[in-house]
Amino acid sequence: DSTICQILQKLGIDRKVNSIDRKNYKTWVVDWKINNELINYAVDLSIGKANPFPYMNKILANWHQNNISTVAEAKKTKTVEQPAPKANATVTKSYEHRSYSDDELTALFDNLDDIEI
Repeated sequence: DSTICQILQKLGIDRKVNSIDRKNYKTWVVDWKINNELINYAVDLSIGKANPFPYMNKILANWHQNNISTVAEAKKTKTVEQPAPKANATVTKSYEHRSYSDDELTALFDNLDDIEI
């Protein structure tokens, strides 16, 4: 738990170690045989992300899938960065538009003068 706690602290996550954390760590170290140096590198890449722990898990899964076992190999690969939106990109959304008559709009609201208090 102390190693997992250190990872959470580095990632800026202020909570206790839970069973999911333990399961993930066991998967990384036992099942995937990822060494601590590579895990620490994944931690460094995940610091400051919106969801750092899942981000780190995704990085490690990617490295495992691609048989990456050293930091040197990891540095040569692309991480799981989300593509940033382009500065001048315009987003086109398609919405169905409907026009309403004055009578239809008026029917949506109660007139305050007609309400008895």
